[in-house]
Amino acid sequence: MRTYLKAGGWWATDRVLNTIASALVQIALARKLGPEDFGILSHALALVALLLPLSRAGLSGQLVKNILDDPKTEIDLLRSALFWRVTGAFAAVLVGLLFLAETTQTRSPLGFFALIVLGAVGMALQVGESSVQARSAPRELVPTRLLITVLAAMAKILALTQPIDLGLLAWIFGLEFFLQGLAQILLHRYYRGTWLFPQFDSHWSRYFGTRAPWLVLSGLAEMVYLRIDILMLRELRGPVEAGIYSTAARLSEGWYAVPQVVMVAVFPLLWQMRDSAERWNRGVQATADALLWSAIAVAIAIQVFADHLVIFVFGQNYSGAAPILTVHIWAGVFVFIRALISRWLIAEDLITISIWSHGAGAITNVALNLWLIPPYGAKGAAVATLISYGIAGWAAFLIPVNTRPVALQVARAIALPLRRREMRAYYELLRPRG
Repeated sequence: MRTYLKAGGWWATDRVLNTIASALVQIALARKLGPEDFGILSHALALVALLLPLSRAGLSGQLVKNILDDPKTEIDLLRSALFWRVTGAFAAVLVGLLFLAETTQTRSPLGFFALIVLGAVGMALQVGESSVQARSAPRELVPTRLLITVLAAMAKILALTQPIDLGLLAWIFGLEFFLQGLAQILLHRYYRGTWLFPQFDSHWSRYFGTRAPWLVLSGLAEMVYLRIDILMLRELRGPVEAGIYSTAARLSEGWYAVPQVVMVAVFPLLWQMRDSAERWNRGVQATADALLWSAIAVAIAIQVFADHLVIFVFGQNYSGAAPILTVHIWAGVFVFIRALISRWLIAEDLITISIWSHGAGAITNVALNLWLIPPYGAKGAAVATLISYGIAGWAAFLIPVNTRPVALQVARAIALPLRRREMRAYYELLRPRG
């Protein structure tokens, strides 16, 4: 238990400092660039995010599970995964460049070209993190990752002291992606004594071949409903509207690191509970309770302070983002829950159902954006986001019989205030001693 708590502290530090660095950069970018240029840059970054599932090959969570199952296979597993991810990165680059060529409003095409290439390759190289997560050894990775994050943040802010150059900013974002990936390769060599390089392995290729396509499609669908709003806003309402929406989304999404930290730290511990169905279900329920009500508490707080928060952080030019934020923040409830369900699907070997849930969310989001953005602009996009996140993060799992148990556990988490026995147990657990 102590090992997991220490690991959780490292991951929490990583995500908190990353979130702070990202927030400071986004604030500086929004204030310096203004809504229009900030919307253009946000559009490019959303495109890169949309392509990342191809570079990941859908294997991030799956790799952690496989290493936990059989640590002796780690090296062959990671090398084979790297082969798949590099292949996916080439596909991501091709798709990104085709999209870039069709985007007539794009400025500084060389910089955005570099962002797509470096972003895709850099994400593909980030396989070492799966080993670190499985072994609960974040100390091997977190300090270097934070150093790169801080240096990149300083470079972005320094670039803002010069005349506005979106191409230069795109280069810096791309280099950050690439350096994070390269660092994981070098750190694995330093701590584990072996180089990670792409390697075709017939056994693992067959294994990934039955899983990766579903996970890639699921990841693409996930990115569609996570990032398509900014792309569609720019096309349907222009970069200014996209820039204002992006500021609201940044304030809302800043909280999304919390469930990721929780699940990275908790999943190895939950995995050990699988030898007992009762312990496993109790662990999943307790995690669902904590994640759901943490998200609700954040959403309620934002309702109260949204107007003041937006103006204080981004300035008067972005005051229109406040009503968008009050809607968008509630989508976080389903993001928190989805972090748990995604790991649950891997543990139960039900990864093919991810494509169903993410696909339902993607189709809903695109359809609602086409309907709501033309008349309502950014607020319509926020409503579309909330509904689609609710479908992909929870409602879709009520339909398949295999996933209904975890969906009902989430519903049970909603009723936590009425479950007096569990509430007393949590109080006793959290009450200070002595």
